[in-house]
Amino acid sequence: MKANRLGVDGVVLNQEQRLALEMMRDGGNVFLTGRAGTGKSTVVHAYAREAKDVALLAPTGIAALNIGGSTIRDVNEADYSPHIKD
Repeated sequence: MKANRLGVDGVVLNQEQRLALEMMRDGGNVFLTGRAGTGKSTVVHAYAREAKDVALLAPTGIAALNIGGSTIRDVNEADYSPHIKD
C-alpha cells in the first residue's frame, strides 16, 4: 500500500476529497455528504486502507454496504454491557 497526498494506491481524488482525506489523516471527525456518485465511498475506502482502527458508519443500509461498514443505528443498538453469568 502506497499512501500519498492524492489518496492510496494510485486513486486520484479531487480537491474536496483530498481535503476530507487530509482531515481524516489528521485525526479529525469527518461527516461526508453529497449526492450519489460524488465519491464519498471512494474517500472512505482510501482512508480505510491506511487506517488501523476505524469504525465505518453510514446512515442507511445501502450506504453501509457500499463502504463495508455498519449503520449508525446498528452500532447504537448494540449491547456493549458485560455479560454476567450466574
